[in-house]
Amino acid sequence: MKLWQAGSPRSLAFGSTPRRVLVLYQHTAPGPMRSALRQKVRVLEASATRHEIVYWNAGYSVPRSIRRLSVDAVILDNTLLVARRAPEFDARRPTFDWLADVDALKIAFPQDEYGHAHVLDDWLVDLGIDVVFSVYGPEHRELLYPRLGGTARFEKCLTGYVDELDVTRQAEVVLPHERRRLDLAYRAQALTPRFGRLGQLKHTVADAVAPAARAAGLRVDVSTDLRDAVLGDRWFSFIASARAVLGSESGASAIDRRGELAAAEAEQPGRSFAEFDAAMPAGWDGQLPGSVGPRHLEAAAARTCQVLVEGTYDGVLEPEVHYLPVRADGLDTDAVVERLADHELVEATAARAYADLVLSGRYGYAALASQLERVLDEERPAAGRSAGSLRSAQAAAAVYNVAVVRPPRWAYKAVDRFAPGLIQRLERERVRWYRRAPWHRRAGGA
Repeated sequence: MKLWQAGSPRSLAFGSTPRRVLVLYQHTAPGPMRSALRQKVRVLEASATRHEIVYWNAGYSVPRSIRRLSVDAVILDNTLLVARRAPEFDARRPTFDWLADVDALKIAFPQDEYGHAHVLDDWLVDLGIDVVFSVYGPEHRELLYPRLGGTARFEKCLTGYVDELDVTRQAEVVLPHERRRLDLAYRAQALTPRFGRLGQLKHTVADAVAPAARAAGLRVDVSTDLRDAVLGDRWFSFIASARAVLGSESGASAIDRRGELAAAEAEQPGRSFAEFDAAMPAGWDGQLPGSVGPRHLEAAAARTCQVLVEGTYDGVLEPEVHYLPVRADGLDTDAVVERLADHELVEATAARAYADLVLSGRYGYAALASQLERVLDEERPAAGRSAGSLRSAQAAAAVYNVAVVRPPRWAYKAVDRFAPGLIQRLERERVRWYRRAPWHRRAGGA
């Protein structure tokens, strides 16, 4: 598959056969979906091939008319697959049993595969999933997918990709380094112990570098406090306001197979990582590597230099080429801060990352679309276009999404203003509805 040269208005995958696809995702919160999530749901729109796609927000059960659509493939997005970690999952799971009988290529795009990994494995086996786009390579398959690993096709992918349209839209906030208000920026959640040592790096890198940078007189805005979170469209502007950002590899180093780590953590909340580690059996941690994440690509798109804990980053980011490395133990912090004061070095590192990660097109959504189309062509050779159009289903999906599953933010605000707490009560009722609807188990919904 060829890609248009990056730097055009948009790089697109092309050369595939037009397909009919049903994409099942979930978004029930008010307001728009986060950009990185929305882009992955709509990955096939990064193709020049005009596929017919129905995007169904499966926050509730999927109606019979959608379940019976004649399609070439059904894609289960990660926003739906995270349902495996919800308390009501056991009651909700039967509402998707109909997928086992669907005569189409079934493709799953899980993420955070370390969380409730074997619950996910069982679920995907029962649904008859044919292809899994996994962040992890074959060396970790038996650990994560002891059942599905022997039957499904696995494709290695990244947790996120570059959206060139977003890069173009946000170009006006990407200022020259001499005009940026900060020298160093960072936001991350201080993860609890169950994510393993890898998860701890998200806050320990801030604890090590930020004080030294402040002491050196650099302009610093670094926090791991949830109250300081930068959300939505403000995120890109935030990282583009700094000459450099901190970071570490994405993911977790421990596998929570069926929620046992979360349960152990809940038994004695507030324990330090050392205390939690001492109470766990040997070998519980260090089972999985980290990966490159959407944040790393966003920083590259913002032409912001990255100061990252040493790691492999899926081979996408190279130390001293695309980022300035800092040791996991923080012993070289002073040397790293000294390098941050070298404006020429910082700008050159950011420019190389922008050229190799963004302008090259290798990590754009067109690359993922091309990979997905190759799988479709290999696993389900085209047998002619099905009769009829999916336009009515597409229209129904749009109306259902807005009217039933996710009304716009202004509607939520209006309801909350005149009936405080009603939205929360409706959410709780939805959970109870799943739990008391035994007919779901028989028919998978109405």
